[in-house]
Amino acid sequence: LRLCDGLPRLRYTGNMEVFRQVMRECCVQEGFRVVEWSVQHNHIHMVCEAEGKDALTRGMRVINIRLAKRWNKLWRRQGPVFEEPYHVVELKTPTQVRHALVYVLQNASKHGVWRADELDPFSTARVFGGWRDREAEPCEEECPRAEARTWLLREGWKRARGGRPRVTEQPRRHSLRP
Repeated sequence: LRLCDGLPRLRYTGNMEVFRQVMRECCVQEGFRVVEWSVQHNHIHMVCEAEGKDALTRGMRVINIRLAKRWNKLWRRQGPVFEEPYHVVELKTPTQVRHALVYVLQNASKHGVWRADELDPFSTARVFGGWRDREAEPCEEECPRAEARTWLLREGWKRARGGRPRVTEQPRRHSLRP
């Protein structure tokens, strides 16, 4: 999800409080789950599971509308918040899922806004249980997310080349291209 130009940066307390509240309300819906996410200054990455295109569309629509309404209220403005509804890359293989997890969870270090050897607090990286060299922390209130149900997102990605990533692993360039 990419913000329209000219809007406030998202990686601030008030904006993140709104985002986390919406995730608490919407990360689990019928046929749709947000499993991992990261918030950057002007965009949001999410790894989701959906039981088809309709469930994905419904789930993302709920998230988009709630975020837009609440951020507009917080920012005392009206108008569109997101450039387009969302961009989707369907993940079909363990390797694609592994690359997507690293890309999403380590996106802040890719952009140079967070140290590569620390877990980004503006993401679910701290509660992610797949790091090779770090245990997951219990911070569900700050990192609302859904548990993965599909084999690919629960176990399959660990069989990909490289296995479980280290906290310092950087996303590959263009790793989320279809």
